[in-house]
Amino acid sequence: MKSEQGMKQDAWINAIIGRLCAFPAQMVILFDYDGLTANTAIFERLVGTGYDVYDYTDNLSLFFYLESYKQKESNGVDSKLMIRISADLADNAQLPYSVMVNAERIELRLEGFFAGLNAKAIKELPSQYYSSLFELLGSHPQDHASYNESIDFITRRVLGIDIAGIRSEEQFWAVLFKVHYTDTELPGFLVDKLHDAGDRFVTDYEVDLEHVLVSRECFFAFLQKEWSRFVDGRINHGTNIKVLPFDHPDLKVYTDNFFAEGMLQRVRIDAIRDKDLGWISCGIELKTLDPVDQIKSLMSLLQSHLPGLESSFRDWKKYSRDYAKLLFKLFSVNDPHEADSILKLRAEINDRFQIWIQQHYDSLSSLPSTKPVMVHQAAKSMAYLRAEMQTQKIALIVMDGMSFDQWLCIKAELD
Repeated sequence: MKSEQGMKQDAWINAIIGRLCAFPAQMVILFDYDGLTANTAIFERLVGTGYDVYDYTDNLSLFFYLESYKQKESNGVDSKLMIRISADLADNAQLPYSVMVNAERIELRLEGFFAGLNAKAIKELPSQYYSSLFELLGSHPQDHASYNESIDFITRRVLGIDIAGIRSEEQFWAVLFKVHYTDTELPGFLVDKLHDAGDRFVTDYEVDLEHVLVSRECFFAFLQKEWSRFVDGRINHGTNIKVLPFDHPDLKVYTDNFFAEGMLQRVRIDAIRDKDLGWISCGIELKTLDPVDQIKSLMSLLQSHLPGLESSFRDWKKYSRDYAKLLFKLFSVNDPHEADSILKLRAEINDRFQIWIQQHYDSLSSLPSTKPVMVHQAAKSMAYLRAEMQTQKIALIVMDGMSFDQWLCIKAELD
């Protein structure tokens, strides 16, 4: 049975596929102005409906491809062709007349699917939220023509954040805890709203608020330092230094998960006699503690969160990092039993990933290059970053063949 989120995704994808497949023409030219088809699920559905999908780059490459396509047709292969023009080329692409005259032209724009909301507000929303917004508008149509009305609606109803309800420091940190625990990508307008709402709560902390809002790594680096100060204050019976209120109920519920899932590292302290550490023991590692217990805890977590066939590349990326943490811990332990258990887990991971990559590899190339998933997207991503950062030079450092667990070993020494 599919999850609620899965059904929302299906409704959104069905709407796009329905629009694309409404034409009987054998050749379709798609001008995807807002990158709506830059999605692995949509690519796979198009292929499943009989389309060959060609991503346009320039006219010379297009002519070469069409000659190859004609050869395939002459060999009796019956299929339809979609020439897909990405968002960064759609405004300026000038395809040859000889191609345009023999094809059906389709244009996809966000405003064609999200009536009742301001187009600028929708374009600032990360694409991962389109399915939820589409489903919500289907059941609750809106009429918010202005930009401010639209972003207020999206913030409350899609992202589930009530900016007006943030009246205390604890409420502000609770929002950030939830955002980064769920690895939520924030649109620019929400970053600005949270910055304005939280600016008065962070004056006593050494923190760059803008960075911790947009960067998960910066946020957890900040939390790591604050946790060390918090534990020090608890063990030493309190200090006058302002520390983040981890013991507040709205924050405590996330804190133990941060440590259990490896987002924060436990603070190492000497064993304390006759002292009950209470709930903060979730983030403390006694120097006398057997590291095998940590490995078993990580093993249990990884075994219960193995990605499946319907998982996204983001799920596998996160899982690979968590698995690297397990291997890093194992390097410090000489325990054949634990090594055997990890070999069994590795075999299951490899089997699942092999099935997943065979099913989804072709569609990965259709993802946007702004955050590259494949090697050939790196150059385009660097060009995007160079434009965004308005810099003349940008460098790419390649550590060929280095695995995540090897990087953790190096990182530990650098830290």
